[in-house]
Amino acid sequence: MIFGPLASAGRSFFSPVTQRHLEQRVLHGIPPSHLFQIVQDVARYHEFLPLCSESRITRVLPPATTTSMQRPQQQQQQFQAVLTVGFVPPLLSETYESLVTVDAANWTIRSVSLPGKSTWMEGLTSTWKLKEISSCRRKNDDDGNHVNVNDNTIGNDNDISDANSSSTFVDFSVELTARDPLVVQTLDQMLPQVAQQQVEAFEQRCRALLPRPPPPQP
Repeated sequence: MIFGPLASAGRSFFSPVTQRHLEQRVLHGIPPSHLFQIVQDVARYHEFLPLCSESRITRVLPPATTTSMQRPQQQQQQFQAVLTVGFVPPLLSETYESLVTVDAANWTIRSVSLPGKSTWMEGLTSTWKLKEISSCRRKNDDDGNHVNVNDNTIGNDNDISDANSSSTFVDFSVELTARDPLVVQTLDQMLPQVAQQQVEAFEQRCRALLPRPPPPQP
């Protein structure tokens, strides 16, 4: 929670402001299926995410069915989870509940906070979109969002096309809405750093859990 007089007054006297950030990078040597399994395992987030002190599944919902021209009658897994996250601990931390939708057919995971659980946060939405590196292209964001692309791993379109197919292009977006001007100002400065740290933590987790290659035969 946030401490001070604006903690209680902020919801009443200020209009909500949404901060957005888009983090994109290539994770070489990490298959999308491996990263996808790590991201959807929300109950273990507290084991490796630096800002997360609690993560647990509270309810598993019946699968949702979607229909499209390309993939008719695809089922999406849904569950609710509680997280405790410190954006600027201990001054700015929060426990909230989210609805998580897992779309395995498209390697997409979307988390939307539920109303009524947060003291200062109006809403938090995060979306992971994973792609085989050979099928993606670097693109610009035209919505006025912060965009951070790891240029040390992405050189140009030719680099992406020729990369190993076991690598992953990560598109991680986060939107956080708050009313308190102090919170809004803090998030504007911290959100890009927080998103970058999140992706790096998942990358480290993936590499730690990657299956080791068998030893060479004598």
